[in-house]
Amino acid sequence: MSRKTEFVLGLIGGITGILTAIIVMSVGGAASLFEAEGAGSVTTTGFIALLFSILGLVGACIVKKHHLLGGTFMLSAALGGTISISLFYIVPLVLFAIAGLMAVIRGGRFTSLLKKWWFYLLIAAAIIIPVIGYVASDSDGTKADEDVSSTSDTSSDATDDSASDDTSDDDTYDDSSSTDDSADSDEGTRANPMPLNSPLSLTGTMTDTDTFDSFEASMDITLTETIRGDKAWELIKAENQFNEAAPEGKEYILNKIKVKAYDIASSENKFNMSESDFEYISGTGTTYSSDISAVIPNELDSTLYNDATGEGYIYGVVDKSDNAPLVKFLQFYFKTN
Repeated sequence: MSRKTEFVLGLIGGITGILTAIIVMSVGGAASLFEAEGAGSVTTTGFIALLFSILGLVGACIVKKHHLLGGTFMLSAALGGTISISLFYIVPLVLFAIAGLMAVIRGGRFTSLLKKWWFYLLIAAAIIIPVIGYVASDSDGTKADEDVSSTSDTSSDATDDSASDDTSDDDTYDDSSSTDDSADSDEGTRANPMPLNSPLSLTGTMTDTDTFDSFEASMDITLTETIRGDKAWELIKAENQFNEAAPEGKEYILNKIKVKAYDIASSENKFNMSESDFEYISGTGTTYSSDISAVIPNELDSTLYNDATGEGYIYGVVDKSDNAPLVKFLQFYFKTN
């Protein structure tokens, strides 16, 4: 039986798969030059997809003489490549899948595959190798983008004036000048969270969302509003009818967050603040899980340039009996009432 169709489809699938993998590897390599988070993982998954594309190409070349083995090669390539780089592999996936299925089904005897040890080996490899590659690249960890130090607002004009007198470009903030009797040194801790409508001022190194450049920036974060219980659920339900109600004994809480960015040297640099940057801590110190996903009104998601201000809501699901849940950002805490 002629296997021309399977050969042509597998050949095209192999070529497009190899090109796709090379593009993904190139993107990962370029991202690594900017020390972008996840660049190593992108390169690794692209390389794995390249290997499976070559496997599928080999399957296309041998399908005329060994249709079962060649078809299994192409099916494994479709599976392994897709697990590696997801939808970017859609064209090779379709071509390899069609060619592989045609090869093992046309002509009969495809049930004999279940007796072939290499069939199970190839399918297992198509699943295990991408998973191992992803885990290995992810285990290297990521470098923290922010090294934030707290410089909370003070009510003392003398303190503000002394800070502004330091104009040397080479100087950095030194918290050794803080004294034990300074109330500001404890602001924003879990023991002394920021009150409602009180800004927490932070300064540190941020990363540009487009260029991945690191730059110094300051920001004021203020929790300005708390809505919880039935009123919060009414707003959330009105935003999206498919939102899930809170479990028994729990309730939604909405908090409005205001963020102001300043002291960014370049007008081109910017950073992002979103709802996912915050989490809720119970009054007893337990982190609330985020098992429920909801669409909320005016969700916080702001890209901030110098002197820009962003505002929006964050949400959580807390115990009804918890009268004093806290909002946490990095190592800093805010009161919700």
